[in-house]
Amino acid sequence: MASRISLISTGLTFIRKVYTGFAVEYGAPMRFFNLRVGKTPIFFEGRADIIKGDPKIGSSLLKGHFIHSVQLLDVGAQGDIWALAAPSEKYAEWLHGFHWLPDILASKEKSAIIRARELTDSWIGHFGKWNSFAWNPDILTHRLYNLLAYWAPALSTDSLSEAADIRRKNIVRQLKRLSATYSRLPKGPIRLKAAAVLAMGGVRRDGRDDAFFQRGLDLLDDEIAAQILSDGGLSTRNPNDIVEMLDVFIALDQLIQSRGIQGSPSLTRAIDRMQPALNFFQHRDGKLGCFNGGGEGNADKIKQLLKRAKLPENPFLVCPNTGYQRVLAGEVTLIFDTGETPAIGYDYDAHQAPLAFELSTDAGRLIVNCGRSAELDENWNTAMRQTDAHSSLILNDQSVGKLIPEGVRS
Repeated sequence: MASRISLISTGLTFIRKVYTGFAVEYGAPMRFFNLRVGKTPIFFEGRADIIKGDPKIGSSLLKGHFIHSVQLLDVGAQGDIWALAAPSEKYAEWLHGFHWLPDILASKEKSAIIRARELTDSWIGHFGKWNSFAWNPDILTHRLYNLLAYWAPALSTDSLSEAADIRRKNIVRQLKRLSATYSRLPKGPIRLKAAAVLAMGGVRRDGRDDAFFQRGLDLLDDEIAAQILSDGGLSTRNPNDIVEMLDVFIALDQLIQSRGIQGSPSLTRAIDRMQPALNFFQHRDGKLGCFNGGGEGNADKIKQLLKRAKLPENPFLVCPNTGYQRVLAGEVTLIFDTGETPAIGYDYDAHQAPLAFELSTDAGRLIVNCGRSAELDENWNTAMRQTDAHSSLILNDQSVGKLIPEGVRS
Protein backbone atom coordinates (compact mmCIF):
# COMPACT_ATOMS: atom_id res chain seq x y z
CA MET A 1 0.00 0.00 0.00
CA ALA A 2 1.01 3.62 -0.29
CA SER A 3 3.64 4.92 2.12
CA ARG A 4 6.47 7.45 2.22
CA ILE A 5 9.89 6.12 1.24
CA SER A 6 12.95 8.19 2.18
CA LEU A 7 16.08 8.53 0.05
CA ILE A 8 18.05 6.86 2.85
CA SER A 9 15.68 3.87 2.81
CA THR A 10 15.94 3.63 -0.98
CA GLY A 11 19.74 3.80 -0.80
CA LEU A 12 19.93 1.11 1.85
CA THR A 13 17.64 -1.12 -0.19
CA PHE A 14 19.94 -0.72 -3.21
CA ILE A 15 23.06 -1.50 -1.17
CA ARG A 16 21.43 -4.62 0.31
CA LYS A 17 20.49 -5.87 -3.15
CA VAL A 18 23.99 -5.29 -4.54
CA TYR A 19 25.58 -7.05 -1.56
CA THR A 20 23.15 -9.98 -1.73
CA GLY A 21 23.71 -10.36 -5.48
CA PHE A 22 27.48 -10.35 -5.02
CA ALA A 23 27.29 -12.88 -2.19
CA VAL A 24 25.02 -15.18 -4.18
CA GLU A 25 26.97 -15.10 -7.44
CA TYR A 26 30.55 -14.97 -6.13
CA GLY A 27 30.38 -16.78 -2.79
CA ALA A 28 31.37 -20.16 -4.22
CA PRO A 29 34.65 -20.65 -2.27
CA MET A 30 33.01 -20.15 1.13
CA ARG A 31 29.89 -22.00 0.01
CA PHE A 32 31.99 -25.08 -0.73
CA PHE A 33 33.12 -25.23 2.90
CA ASN A 34 29.91 -24.01 4.55
CA LEU A 35 27.69 -26.54 2.79
CA ARG A 36 29.89 -29.59 3.22
CA VAL A 37 27.98 -32.60 4.57
CA GLY A 38 29.50 -35.60 6.26
CA LYS A 39 27.94 -38.94 7.09
CA THR A 40 24.16 -38.60 7.28
CA PRO A 41 22.04 -41.08 9.25
CA ILE A 42 18.85 -42.60 7.87
CA PHE A 43 16.03 -40.10 8.35
CA PHE A 44 13.17 -40.63 10.77
CA GLU A 45 10.31 -42.10 8.72
CA GLY A 46 7.29 -40.92 10.69
CA ARG A 47 4.40 -39.66 8.57
CA ALA A 48 2.46 -36.43 8.91
CA ASP A 49 -1.27 -36.08 8.29
CA ILE A 50 -0.93 -33.27 5.78
CA ILE A 51 -3.04 -31.90 2.95
CA LYS A 52 -2.89 -34.33 0.08
CA GLY A 53 -2.56 -33.39 -3.57
CA ASP A 54 -5.01 -33.80 -6.43
CA PRO A 55 -4.97 -37.33 -7.93
CA LYS A 56 -6.23 -36.10 -11.32
CA ILE A 57 -3.38 -33.61 -11.58
CA GLY A 58 -1.04 -36.34 -10.36
CA SER A 59 -2.10 -38.68 -13.18
CA SER A 60 -1.47 -35.90 -15.69
CA LEU A 61 1.98 -35.26 -14.21
CA LEU A 62 2.84 -38.96 -14.46
CA LYS A 63 2.13 -38.71 -18.18
CA GLY A 64 4.64 -35.87 -18.35
CA HIS A 65 2.21 -32.95 -18.51
CA PHE A 66 3.61 -30.31 -16.13
CA ILE A 67 0.96 -27.57 -16.21
CA HIS A 68 1.04 -24.44 -14.07
CA SER A 69 -0.55 -21.04 -14.56
CA VAL A 70 -1.78 -22.03 -18.06
CA GLN A 71 1.80 -22.85 -19.08
CA LEU A 72 2.90 -26.35 -20.03
CA LEU A 73 6.08 -28.38 -20.31
CA ASP A 74 5.41 -31.82 -21.80
CA VAL A 75 8.27 -34.28 -21.28
CA GLY A 76 6.48 -37.60 -21.61
CA ALA A 77 6.17 -40.28 -18.95
CA GLN A 78 9.94 -40.83 -18.67
CA GLY A 79 11.26 -37.41 -19.70
CA ASP A 80 13.60 -35.21 -17.67
CA ILE A 81 11.80 -31.97 -16.79
CA TRP A 82 15.06 -30.46 -15.47
CA ALA A 83 16.74 -30.63 -18.87
CA LEU A 84 14.27 -28.09 -20.30
CA ALA A 85 14.08 -24.32 -19.89
CA ALA A 86 11.05 -23.14 -17.91
CA PRO A 87 8.59 -20.97 -19.90
CA SER A 88 8.58 -18.22 -17.26
CA GLU A 89 10.11 -17.25 -13.93
CA LYS A 90 6.80 -17.88 -12.16
CA TYR A 91 6.66 -21.37 -13.65
CA ALA A 92 10.27 -22.02 -12.62
CA GLU A 93 9.47 -21.01 -9.04
CA TRP A 94 6.64 -23.55 -8.98
CA LEU A 95 8.78 -26.24 -10.54
CA HIS A 96 11.86 -25.79 -8.33
CA GLY A 97 9.66 -25.42 -5.26
CA PHE A 98 8.47 -29.02 -5.84
CA HIS A 99 4.86 -27.85 -5.56
CA TRP A 100 3.95 -30.69 -7.95
CA LEU A 101 5.18 -33.42 -5.59
CA PRO A 102 1.98 -33.76 -3.47
CA ASP A 103 -0.10 -34.18 -6.65
CA ILE A 104 2.12 -36.94 -8.05
CA LEU A 105 2.00 -38.77 -4.72
CA ALA A 106 -1.80 -38.40 -4.56
CA SER A 107 -2.06 -40.56 -7.68
CA LYS A 108 -2.96 -44.18 -7.01
CA GLU A 109 -0.78 -45.40 -9.85
CA LYS A 110 2.04 -47.74 -8.85
CA SER A 111 4.63 -45.66 -10.68
CA ALA A 112 3.98 -42.53 -8.53
CA ILE A 113 6.60 -43.14 -5.84
CA ILE A 114 9.21 -44.32 -8.34
CA ARG A 115 8.62 -41.25 -10.53
CA ALA A 116 8.79 -38.92 -7.52
CA ARG A 117 12.20 -40.36 -6.62
CA GLU A 118 13.42 -40.13 -10.22
CA LEU A 119 12.45 -36.45 -10.49
CA THR A 120 14.04 -35.67 -7.11
CA ASP A 121 17.27 -37.47 -7.92
CA SER A 122 17.41 -35.81 -11.34
CA TRP A 123 17.03 -32.38 -9.72
CA ILE A 124 19.95 -33.19 -7.44
CA GLY A 125 22.00 -34.19 -10.47
CA HIS A 126 21.26 -30.92 -12.26
CA PHE A 127 21.03 -28.39 -9.40
CA GLY A 128 22.06 -30.15 -6.20
CA LYS A 129 25.46 -28.50 -5.94
CA TRP A 130 24.35 -24.94 -6.62
CA ASN A 131 22.13 -22.72 -8.74
CA SER A 132 21.50 -19.12 -7.75
CA PHE A 133 17.83 -19.27 -8.78
CA ALA A 134 16.91 -22.72 -7.46
CA TRP A 135 18.73 -22.07 -4.17
CA ASN A 136 17.00 -18.74 -3.53
CA PRO A 137 15.81 -18.90 0.11
CA ASP A 138 12.07 -18.68 -0.64
CA ILE A 139 12.17 -21.39 -3.34
CA LEU A 140 14.46 -23.40 -1.07
CA THR A 141 11.88 -23.16 1.73
CA HIS A 142 9.02 -24.54 -0.39
CA ARG A 143 11.16 -27.33 -1.88
CA LEU A 144 12.47 -28.47 1.49
CA TYR A 145 9.00 -28.48 2.99
CA ASN A 146 7.68 -30.77 0.26
CA LEU A 147 10.71 -33.06 0.44
CA LEU A 148 10.63 -33.35 4.24
CA ALA A 149 6.86 -33.51 4.70
CA TYR A 150 6.52 -36.24 2.05
CA TRP A 151 9.77 -38.00 2.85
CA ALA A 152 7.93 -41.06 4.12
CA PRO A 153 6.93 -43.13 2.29
CA ALA A 154 7.67 -41.37 -1.00
CA LEU A 155 11.42 -40.84 -0.78
CA SER A 156 12.37 -43.30 1.96
CA THR A 157 11.38 -46.72 0.60
CA ASP A 158 14.90 -47.26 -0.76
CA SER A 159 16.52 -45.90 2.41
CA LEU A 160 19.52 -48.27 2.30
CA SER A 161 20.46 -47.45 -1.28
CA GLU A 162 23.24 -45.14 -2.47
CA ALA A 163 20.64 -42.91 -4.17
CA ALA A 164 18.80 -42.43 -0.86
CA ASP A 165 22.07 -41.53 0.88
CA ILE A 166 22.78 -38.88 -1.79
CA ARG A 167 19.22 -37.64 -1.35
CA ARG A 168 19.60 -37.27 2.43
CA LYS A 169 22.97 -35.53 2.15
CA ASN A 170 21.60 -33.06 -0.36
CA ILE A 171 18.63 -32.24 1.87
CA VAL A 172 21.02 -31.54 4.76
CA ARG A 173 23.05 -29.35 2.42
CA GLN A 174 19.88 -27.41 1.55
CA LEU A 175 18.99 -27.10 5.24
CA LYS A 176 22.41 -25.58 5.92
CA ARG A 177 21.85 -23.04 3.17
CA LEU A 178 18.37 -22.14 4.44
CA SER A 179 19.67 -21.70 7.98
CA ALA A 180 22.45 -19.42 6.72
CA THR A 181 20.17 -17.28 4.52
CA TYR A 182 17.07 -17.19 6.71
CA SER A 183 17.50 -13.47 7.46
CA ARG A 184 17.23 -12.67 3.73
CA LEU A 185 13.63 -13.87 3.61
CA PRO A 186 11.02 -11.09 3.55
CA LYS A 187 8.57 -10.64 6.38
CA GLY A 188 5.46 -12.74 6.21
CA PRO A 189 4.37 -16.40 6.13
CA ILE A 190 7.49 -17.49 4.23
CA ARG A 191 9.51 -16.87 7.42
CA LEU A 192 7.06 -18.94 9.45
CA LYS A 193 7.35 -21.74 6.91
CA ALA A 194 11.15 -21.56 6.75
CA ALA A 195 11.45 -21.77 10.54
CA ALA A 196 9.09 -24.76 10.58
CA VAL A 197 11.11 -26.40 7.78
CA LEU A 198 14.34 -26.11 9.76
CA ALA A 199 12.65 -27.71 12.76
CA MET A 200 11.17 -30.42 10.53
CA GLY A 201 14.62 -31.15 9.11
CA GLY A 202 15.90 -31.59 12.64
CA VAL A 203 13.09 -34.01 13.47
CA ARG A 204 13.86 -36.07 10.38
CA ARG A 205 17.59 -36.08 11.12
CA ASP A 206 18.60 -36.34 14.79
CA GLY A 207 15.58 -35.27 16.81
CA ARG A 208 15.63 -33.23 20.00
CA ASP A 209 19.33 -32.42 20.11
CA ASP A 210 19.63 -31.54 16.44
CA ALA A 211 20.90 -28.01 15.73
CA PHE A 212 18.37 -27.46 12.94
CA PHE A 213 15.55 -28.48 15.27
CA GLN A 214 16.60 -26.10 18.05
CA ARG A 215 17.23 -23.17 15.70
CA GLY A 216 13.98 -23.80 13.86
CA LEU A 217 11.90 -23.82 17.05
CA ASP A 218 13.58 -20.66 18.34
CA LEU A 219 12.88 -18.84 15.07
CA LEU A 220 9.36 -20.23 14.94
CA ASP A 221 8.56 -18.97 18.43
CA ASP A 222 9.67 -15.47 17.41
CA GLU A 223 7.70 -15.49 14.14
CA ILE A 224 4.56 -16.84 15.79
CA ALA A 225 4.72 -14.00 18.29
CA ALA A 226 5.13 -11.50 15.43
CA GLN A 227 2.65 -12.91 12.93
CA ILE A 228 -0.06 -15.06 14.52
CA LEU A 229 -2.56 -12.69 16.08
CA SER A 230 -4.53 -13.31 19.24
CA ASP A 231 -7.69 -14.19 17.28
CA GLY A 232 -5.84 -16.72 15.10
CA GLY A 233 -5.45 -14.61 11.96
CA LEU A 234 -2.13 -13.60 10.42
CA SER A 235 -0.54 -10.18 10.14
CA THR A 236 -1.11 -10.29 6.36
CA ARG A 237 -4.90 -10.48 6.96
CA ASN A 238 -5.10 -13.07 4.17
CA PRO A 239 -7.41 -16.03 5.02
CA ASN A 240 -5.50 -18.31 2.63
CA ASP A 241 -2.33 -17.80 4.66
CA ILE A 242 -4.14 -19.48 7.57
CA VAL A 243 -4.71 -22.55 5.38
CA GLU A 244 -1.09 -22.80 4.26
CA MET A 245 0.43 -22.23 7.68
CA LEU A 246 -2.01 -24.56 9.46
CA ASP A 247 -0.97 -27.31 7.07
CA VAL A 248 2.71 -26.67 7.86
CA PHE A 249 2.18 -26.34 11.61
CA ILE A 250 0.05 -29.49 11.91
CA ALA A 251 2.57 -31.50 9.88
CA LEU A 252 5.44 -30.34 12.10
CA ASP A 253 3.49 -30.89 15.31
CA GLN A 254 2.56 -34.44 14.32
CA LEU A 255 6.13 -35.32 13.36
CA ILE A 256 7.37 -34.00 16.69
CA GLN A 257 4.78 -36.06 18.55
CA SER A 258 5.45 -39.21 16.54
CA ARG A 259 9.18 -38.88 17.27
CA GLY A 260 8.36 -38.54 20.98
CA ILE A 261 10.28 -35.33 21.61
CA GLN A 262 9.35 -32.06 23.30
CA GLY A 263 8.09 -29.45 20.86
CA SER A 264 7.04 -25.84 21.24
CA PRO A 265 4.05 -24.80 23.38
CA SER A 266 3.65 -21.71 21.20
CA LEU A 267 3.22 -23.96 18.13
CA THR A 268 0.40 -25.89 19.80
CA ARG A 269 -1.28 -22.69 20.97
CA ALA A 270 -1.01 -21.19 17.48
CA ILE A 271 -2.77 -24.20 15.96
CA ASP A 272 -5.53 -23.96 18.57
CA ARG A 273 -6.10 -20.28 17.69
CA MET A 274 -5.85 -20.64 13.93
CA GLN A 275 -8.42 -23.41 13.49
CA PRO A 276 -11.39 -21.37 14.80
CA ALA A 277 -10.15 -18.40 12.73
CA LEU A 278 -10.19 -20.56 9.60
CA ASN A 279 -13.72 -21.65 10.45
CA PHE A 280 -14.67 -17.97 10.81
CA PHE A 281 -13.79 -17.25 7.17
CA GLN A 282 -15.83 -20.15 5.75
CA HIS A 283 -18.93 -19.50 3.69
CA ARG A 284 -21.85 -21.92 3.51
CA ASP A 285 -20.08 -23.93 0.79
CA GLY A 286 -17.12 -24.59 3.09
CA LYS A 287 -14.79 -22.35 1.09
CA LEU A 288 -13.27 -19.04 2.16
CA GLY A 289 -14.14 -15.42 1.71
CA CYS A 290 -11.83 -13.71 -0.80
CA PHE A 291 -9.95 -10.97 1.04
CA ASN A 292 -6.46 -9.43 0.97
CA GLY A 293 -4.74 -11.69 -1.53
CA GLY A 294 -6.77 -14.82 -0.89
CA GLY A 295 -9.08 -16.90 -3.06
CA GLU A 296 -11.92 -19.19 -2.05
CA GLY A 297 -9.64 -22.21 -1.56
CA ASN A 298 -10.51 -25.90 -1.56
CA ALA A 299 -13.36 -26.98 0.72
CA ASP A 300 -12.02 -30.53 1.13
CA LYS A 301 -8.58 -29.30 2.20
CA ILE A 302 -10.13 -26.87 4.67
CA LYS A 303 -12.30 -29.66 6.08
CA GLN A 304 -9.23 -31.84 6.57
CA LEU A 305 -7.44 -29.09 8.48
CA LEU A 306 -10.42 -28.70 10.80
CA LYS A 307 -11.33 -32.38 11.26
CA ARG A 308 -9.64 -32.70 14.66
CA ALA A 309 -10.29 -29.14 15.82
CA LYS A 310 -12.40 -28.44 18.88
CA LEU A 311 -14.61 -25.81 17.28
CA PRO A 312 -17.57 -24.00 18.85
CA GLU A 313 -21.01 -25.00 17.57
CA ASN A 314 -21.19 -21.73 15.63
CA PRO A 315 -18.21 -19.71 14.33
CA PHE A 316 -17.46 -16.62 16.39
CA LEU A 317 -18.69 -13.36 14.92
CA VAL A 318 -15.65 -11.10 15.10
CA CYS A 319 -11.90 -11.33 14.52
CA PRO A 320 -10.96 -8.10 16.31
CA ASN A 321 -7.20 -8.33 15.75
CA THR A 322 -7.31 -9.48 12.13
CA GLY A 323 -10.09 -6.99 11.41
CA TYR A 324 -13.15 -8.86 10.14
CA GLN A 325 -16.74 -9.29 11.25
CA ARG A 326 -19.29 -11.98 10.48
CA VAL A 327 -23.08 -11.72 10.51
CA LEU A 328 -25.41 -14.75 10.55
CA ALA A 329 -29.15 -14.45 9.87
CA GLY A 330 -30.99 -17.67 9.13
CA GLU A 331 -29.42 -19.11 5.98
CA VAL A 332 -27.45 -15.95 5.22
CA THR A 333 -23.74 -15.41 6.00
CA LEU A 334 -22.11 -11.99 5.64
CA ILE A 335 -18.36 -11.44 6.08
CA PHE A 336 -17.07 -7.85 6.33
CA ASP A 337 -13.53 -6.49 6.12
CA THR A 338 -13.45 -3.91 8.92
CA GLY A 339 -9.69 -3.76 9.46
CA GLU A 340 -6.81 -1.53 8.48
CA THR A 341 -4.08 -2.09 5.92
CA PRO A 342 -1.53 -4.65 7.18
CA ALA A 343 1.66 -3.23 8.61
CA ILE A 344 4.52 -2.46 6.21
CA GLY A 345 6.32 -5.68 5.39
CA TYR A 346 3.12 -7.71 5.60
CA ASP A 347 1.17 -5.68 3.02
CA TYR A 348 2.72 -7.04 -0.20
CA ASP A 349 -0.60 -8.72 -1.14
CA ALA A 350 -2.95 -6.29 0.62
CA HIS A 351 -6.04 -5.20 -1.30
CA GLN A 352 -7.40 -1.66 -1.45
CA ALA A 353 -10.85 -2.61 -0.26
CA PRO A 354 -12.04 -0.97 2.96
CA LEU A 355 -15.38 -2.39 4.13
CA ALA A 356 -15.44 -4.96 1.33
CA PHE A 357 -17.92 -7.76 2.02
CA GLU A 358 -19.19 -11.10 0.73
CA LEU A 359 -22.64 -12.62 1.21
CA SER A 360 -23.72 -16.23 0.78
CA THR A 361 -26.69 -18.49 1.45
CA ASP A 362 -27.17 -22.25 1.52
CA ALA A 363 -27.92 -22.01 -2.21
CA GLY A 364 -24.55 -20.39 -3.00
CA ARG A 365 -22.66 -17.10 -3.01
CA LEU A 366 -24.62 -13.98 -3.94
CA ILE A 367 -22.14 -11.12 -3.51
CA VAL A 368 -18.39 -11.70 -3.79
CA ASN A 369 -15.00 -10.07 -4.29
CA CYS A 370 -12.90 -11.06 -7.29
CA GLY A 371 -10.23 -12.66 -5.12
CA ARG A 372 -6.82 -13.76 -6.26
CA SER A 373 -5.32 -16.94 -7.66
CA ALA A 374 -1.72 -18.09 -7.75
CA GLU A 375 -2.31 -19.21 -11.34
CA LEU A 376 -3.35 -15.78 -12.59
CA ASP A 377 -0.95 -13.66 -14.59
CA GLU A 378 0.70 -11.07 -12.33
CA ASN A 379 -0.95 -8.22 -14.26
CA TRP A 380 -4.35 -9.67 -13.39
CA ASN A 381 -3.35 -10.08 -9.77
CA THR A 382 -2.46 -6.39 -9.63
CA ALA A 383 -5.88 -5.53 -11.05
CA MET A 384 -7.52 -7.77 -8.44
CA ARG A 385 -5.99 -5.64 -5.67
CA GLN A 386 -7.77 -2.48 -6.82
CA THR A 387 -10.91 -1.25 -5.07
CA ASP A 388 -13.20 -1.83 -8.05
CA ALA A 389 -12.46 -5.57 -7.91
CA HIS A 390 -14.38 -5.73 -4.62
CA SER A 391 -17.87 -5.36 -3.29
CA SER A 392 -17.18 -2.01 -1.67
CA LEU A 393 -17.94 1.69 -2.02
CA ILE A 394 -16.07 3.41 -4.88
CA LEU A 395 -15.98 7.19 -5.32
CA ASN A 396 -15.27 8.82 -8.71
CA ASP A 397 -14.10 5.50 -10.17
CA GLN A 398 -10.88 5.69 -8.12
CA SER A 399 -9.14 3.16 -5.90
CA VAL A 400 -8.66 4.32 -2.34
CA GLY A 401 -4.85 4.33 -2.56
CA LYS A 402 -1.82 3.61 -4.71
CA LEU A 403 0.10 0.34 -4.90
CA ILE A 404 3.88 0.59 -4.53
CA PRO A 405 5.65 -1.18 -7.42
CA GLU A 406 7.64 -4.31 -6.62
CA GLY A 407 11.32 -3.80 -5.93
CA VAL A 408 11.32 -0.82 -3.54
CA ARG A 409 9.82 -1.23 -0.10
CA SER A 410 10.05 1.03 2.88
